[in-house]
Amino acid sequence: MVVFGGARFAQTCVELGLIDEYRLKIEPIVLGKGQALFKNVKQREKLKLIHSKSFADSGVIATCYHPM
Repeated sequence: MVVFGGARFAQTCVELGLIDEYRLKIEPIVLGKGQALFKNVKQREKLKLIHSKSFADSGVIATCYHPM
């Protein structure tokens, strides 16, 4: 299941241990402000990189991680 939502919803899912796979895109932009995605995570969790892909034209890097 794919669930879309904002940073608060994502934080709640992480806190409840509901995440099987993290798919993150790294955008080559420095904003200087905004809401941190993992701000309220209380316990450190190691992630294993499953795959990544770089998009040369945009500089975006798409990553996929599984919790260890």
